[in-house]
Amino acid sequence: MGATALLIICIFMLVFFVYLPMGKAVSYNKLISMGIDERPSYYKELLGGSSVGSTIDASSMASTVYAYYAANLPQIKSDVSMRPYVEADLKALTEYLDELILKNNTDFRLYITDVFLYNTLTTLSERPYDKALANYLFSLLEKAHRLSPANPEVYWARANIYAWQGDLKSAENAYKEAVASDREAPGSYRLLINFAKVVKNQKLYEETLKEVQKHIPDFQY
Repeated sequence: MGATALLIICIFMLVFFVYLPMGKAVSYNKLISMGIDERPSYYKELLGGSSVGSTIDASSMASTVYAYYAANLPQIKSDVSMRPYVEADLKALTEYLDELILKNNTDFRLYITDVFLYNTLTTLSERPYDKALANYLFSLLEKAHRLSPANPEVYWARANIYAWQGDLKSAENAYKEAVASDREAPGSYRLLINFAKVVKNQKLYEETLKEVQKHIPDFQY
């Protein structure tokens, strides 16, 4: 496995979002509990009916799906029988979120989770770099950044896209921007440390450890 692929997998394993408010929660709970092979057609059904909760609850549902795949990405990637079902699920889910995004421009979580899910799909499918898709994802992140300027997750997602592109210097800079946006957010340091290890940059690794110890004395990697 190449350094870039390993880096992307590590990113997903370190980022989680899990919460599920009310609204269309009954429908979304049904989706979460159904077989993965049944989900793709069900996303289309969710576009119909009442719009109450269709965006806030959708971003929560998508975050739950993402959290599971992020936690189990290496196993899924190595399971040739499961991968096609996961890829189909991710493809249908991102298409569903794309539709919701057209109707909602105020939900940060909707934007950021859609990007993380797209990144998961490109990792699993080993899709070659697609400039048009990358530009679309960057546009979603720009909107997310305007909604929540200090949130480091935007930089994490940008780094992932740069890594997919093969631009490791820009990925490094994105992680550094994440650290700078919140000096007391341990997740950004962990991702930068992990990045340094994967690309074998000992200087960056040591500098990041020194920096995090100044701001988070009890930091654990």
